[in-house]
Amino acid sequence: MRGRFVFREKGKLKYLVVPKFSQTKLVRHLFSTRGGGTSPAPFESLNLGLHTADLRENILKNRRKVARALGINPAHPVMANQVHGSNVEIVGEKDRGKGALDHKSAIPSTDALITNVPDIPLALFIADCLSLFILDPVSKSIGLVHCGWKGVLDLLPEKTLRKMKSAYSAKPEDCLVGIGPSIGPCCYEVSEGMALEFKRAFPGGKVVEEKEGKPRLDLKQALLGQLISSGINKENVILSNLCTSCEKELFFSHRRDRGVTGRMMAIISLKRTN
Repeated sequence: MRGRFVFREKGKLKYLVVPKFSQTKLVRHLFSTRGGGTSPAPFESLNLGLHTADLRENILKNRRKVARALGINPAHPVMANQVHGSNVEIVGEKDRGKGALDHKSAIPSTDALITNVPDIPLALFIADCLSLFILDPVSKSIGLVHCGWKGVLDLLPEKTLRKMKSAYSAKPEDCLVGIGPSIGPCCYEVSEGMALEFKRAFPGGKVVEEKEGKPRLDLKQALLGQLISSGINKENVILSNLCTSCEKELFFSHRRDRGVTGRMMAIISLKRTN
């Protein structure tokens, strides 16, 4: 693995990008933090999830700030109603703006989006789960995945890569993959049953750690093994080791905040090239 996520700032907005993605000059992308927005407690301040109990006007104002930082129209992103499932949706021009201004119009029951159409941003929401930014610079196609423990066990990242291959002839060996901040093994205590399930599913990787006599799950290690098995070059994986639960000033966390929290946004869009 080479490269890293780095912080950028625009005004009061602080977010993360992957320089390796930016260097291709093919995409706009970012992973937001919780700072620089307008939402009050317990959603302070850059809450971007319309499916939370925050006021809609706060969230739309926050989304406009992110859109300005990214240089896109805030009415254009395509979003999904995430359900911890394994559906991968192909996004086209007809989908432009779904979920951008109201949650009801979001693509239903979907946790992964792919497209090869420029200027249609793909956006998903995170508050502990994994986010995967996928870019194939050869076929000029992108994917975005929201993935918790269910998605990892259901092989959602692998299914997304397969669908990109069938739809756009994208090859895993050509793809760059960025894995954003998520809850780490430092904080992700799980049951003995779930720990055993992951040990069985990923026998070659150290996906479970013991801390204070309790099993802790390392989802990123499980995911990394899955990506490599799918044909991704390990050198093309950019991994953020930031923990959403530990970094309270930076990130929302569903587990830390017992479900009453905001959402970060992972967003990526192909640029139009001549």
